[in-house]
Amino acid sequence: MTEELPDLFLSTIADGGFVHAGRWDLNADGMLIFAGNAPKHPGVYIFVQAGRARYVGVASRSLAQRLYMYSRPGISQRTNIRLNAALRDELAVGSIVDVYVANPPDLEWNGWKVSGAEGLEAAIIRSFRLPWNRRGTIPTQMSSALTGRPPTSSAESACPSGSAVPNQRTTTADRIREYAESRFFDPARDAGRSIVEISAREIHDALGLRNAFPSVCQALSGRKIAELCRVNLTRRIGPSNSSTTVYVYEMLE
Repeated sequence: MTEELPDLFLSTIADGGFVHAGRWDLNADGMLIFAGNAPKHPGVYIFVQAGRARYVGVASRSLAQRLYMYSRPGISQRTNIRLNAALRDELAVGSIVDVYVANPPDLEWNGWKVSGAEGLEAAIIRSFRLPWNRRGTIPTQMSSALTGRPPTSSAESACPSGSAVPNQRTTTADRIREYAESRFFDPARDAGRSIVEISAREIHDALGLRNAFPSVCQALSGRKIAELCRVNLTRRIGPSNSSTTVYVYEMLE
């Protein structure tokens, strides 16, 4: 069991340098839209509902473009589809979900350029409870997210597309694949990069796992990550099932 993390409150977010950029809304057709003025530079964004952070993410190129992708998720963008459904569900019952953004400067360490945005995102994920990030679960109503309509029945809401049974618990492998997608693959697609390297150690530590490197390596090298995230594993660097193992993926269209 991992230690329970504290909530991230709006006061801490504001004191930490984040500014309000807008909020999520639904148009007349029930489609998700961002009502605000998001910057067109890289940065970190936080979804805030009822005074608490629900989700944190990073935009490698443009915050405006990254937020737009939640409104119009591609068919293979599982994280965008998942968040689209969650946001629309909250808005449909009258909840308000605000977006706060920050653009920390990049750093340099011993000649290495370090992304300030990616570092801040990782620090927030490690330090706080974020129900819509990897540590939590929210419904994955993929079919309704793609069409922009709410679920038509309780059965559809309880058993999203691709689920074997209603209310199926998220497995460790699911969490690993989802982290890889939202932390590595989605930003790579945003930035137009074709190659992505993922360290087993980074995923293991970010998810708060304990002595689970074989599970991490199995999920990163399995067929499901290739199929669900539309990537091709081209190379494994280092021994199998090790904390030092690195996987190299080619992004597929």
